[in-house]
Amino acid sequence: MAQSHICRTLHLEGSLLRITAILTQEQFNSRSDLGRRICQEFRFFNPQGRPQLAGCLKALSQLETTKGLSLPAARRPAVKSTPRLLDKAVSLPKAVPPTLAKITDLEVMVVTDDNRPVWNTLIANEHPQGNTTFVGCQIRYLIGSAHGWLGAAGFSASAVRLTARDRWIAWSEEQRRDQLHRVVGLSRFLIRPSVRCQHLASHVLGIILRRLPDDFKSQYDYRPLLVESFTDEGYEGTCLRAANFVCVGQTVGRGRQDRHKRFEKTVKTIYMYALTPGWRRALQVPWVDHAPALEPGAGLNTSEWAKNEFGEAPLGDKRLTARLVRSVPLLAQHMGEKINAAPENDLTAINAFYRLVEKPDDSGVTVANILATHRHRSVQRFRNQTTVLAIQDGTDLRFATRPGCEGLQIIGRNQTNSKTAGIQMHTTMVVTDQGLPLGILRLGFDRLTQHSEPSKKGKKTDRWLEGFKDTAQGRTSGQWQDPSDCRG
Repeated sequence: MAQSHICRTLHLEGSLLRITAILTQEQFNSRSDLGRRICQEFRFFNPQGRPQLAGCLKALSQLETTKGLSLPAARRPAVKSTPRLLDKAVSLPKAVPPTLAKITDLEVMVVTDDNRPVWNTLIANEHPQGNTTFVGCQIRYLIGSAHGWLGAAGFSASAVRLTARDRWIAWSEEQRRDQLHRVVGLSRFLIRPSVRCQHLASHVLGIILRRLPDDFKSQYDYRPLLVESFTDEGYEGTCLRAANFVCVGQTVGRGRQDRHKRFEKTVKTIYMYALTPGWRRALQVPWVDHAPALEPGAGLNTSEWAKNEFGEAPLGDKRLTARLVRSVPLLAQHMGEKINAAPENDLTAINAFYRLVEKPDDSGVTVANILATHRHRSVQRFRNQTTVLAIQDGTDLRFATRPGCEGLQIIGRNQTNSKTAGIQMHTTMVVTDQGLPLGILRLGFDRLTQHSEPSKKGKKTDRWLEGFKDTAQGRTSGQWQDPSDCRG
């Protein structure tokens, strides 16, 4: 039985009257004794027949605060016990092969009291976040093999509120309170740092997610519908995306106990995974199109096209974004020429453009941020397409007549071995299968030092791979559409 159900039951007027009568007619030596009595009265038992004492006591404490319910005096809080650890670190696995198919006796097992110290020790010593106290319904797994312990995973209660998650689910406040227990959190996932095996993390995660609903049903008598997880700054969530998790947004930096909105936690990326295709019907929430499709030319044939394509650029200041929107038409009017070449151009707007592009490298005025709105609308334009082509190519921008510019690279040499200064740019453009342009998905430049040599073959290969990775990530993160609907 979910905590929310216990709270709602005890907050009913009839329940409050019954609790008051019990307190008047019976004597209790402690709050725990009262809690057990209330569990018996209202049938608050888990599938194993044990009273849900912790949830009941929490609800009673809320009644004491909000309704003035007179409870037995609280005893001195018990000293929290530390997790049971092994006397020494878990032995490193031996001779783990680099390929998944060659691992011997790979096994995922539910943690029991006997091997709980192994799980605790692995997480405490080898997970970046260390050990933690799980809340709510929880299940832990160990990843074993003939080579030794390879990793661990743990699930517990989901976050109470997450704006990005709740918007993605599209449930009401009442639905969230009633159904929050159907969302569980992947609170810890560890593949040991010493293990180097391709695709192991996503493969094991897939095994765990397939058995998770049945394990929850066996232990808590219900099946969860969704799993949430987070990646901290510096982590790309590669194994989550490979296991078909969907990126739905970011946190704001608050933790579960941040009552005073201090935002002391780091901003994390939120990922969601559906354990069953019919989860929206089960939660009784509507289907929501979070990225509606656009026709190929939508928004481009009006006087507001620059605002449509760049008006939401996250440059750190709305005035900078407005300056970008004013500057774009100036650049588009005379392609390939200087922005001040045409005498009819507004001198004030020209100066504003130069102030915009002269922002320091650590400001919000970056290539990615300038392109962000256009990229989003480009994605919307190809969502209706059966097939799209993401075409990559490199371009050398010659600055031979501007040798004093900072940050230039050596982009080539002529027959006399004379160096040519410039910038190497790599672009991913999306077109339909008929060649109709839909937009720019990615635009990047090499981050090399002043007057550095041209990129080596490996460097150029990296640019192509990064472009492919970005395209694939947009597809699997839900930025495009349901992966099964897109063959681009």
